[in-house]
Amino acid sequence: MTNNKCPHCGGAYAGLICDYCGALVGKTDTVEQQRRALDELHRLIVNSPWEKQLLLIKSGYLPDDANLLIDAGLKCISLINDAEVRSGRSDAAQGRLEAVITKLQLRPRDQETSKALQLFRERLDKSARAKAHDTRLGLGLFAVIFVTIIILVMYFSRK
Repeated sequence: MTNNKCPHCGGAYAGLICDYCGALVGKTDTVEQQRRALDELHRLIVNSPWEKQLLLIKSGYLPDDANLLIDAGLKCISLINDAEVRSGRSDAAQGRLEAVITKLQLRPRDQETSKALQLFRERLDKSARAKAHDTRLGLGLFAVIFVTIIILVMYFSRK
């Protein structure tokens, strides 16, 4: 580890990305440098403990190049798991995917970008539907339990 300090969080860093917060601390003037920074962030995420993964996913570097943004979005999709109830990592990945969508929308459109935007939106919509379904299911279960308790109280209070 070097003595370099991140200007965003004060954490140490040795490469293009802060080892603690995932912010860009090096120069990324070329697409190759952006690729190296994104790869460095992805390695940090994979090799970090759970809590740090959440921070890196939420606040980590996003490149400017459209192809690299698409790559970052695809990696986010792989982290989204609708089966996990309110998973911090899945929620963080959804937030990051929304940021990728926003950055892609600001760029000129080509066929590949349009397809990626459609895929990313469909994945977020699917997650939103799953969350809404889970919420309805939970509320329905709560209502059944509540009605059962009321019926039991009324039944036993008559005796």
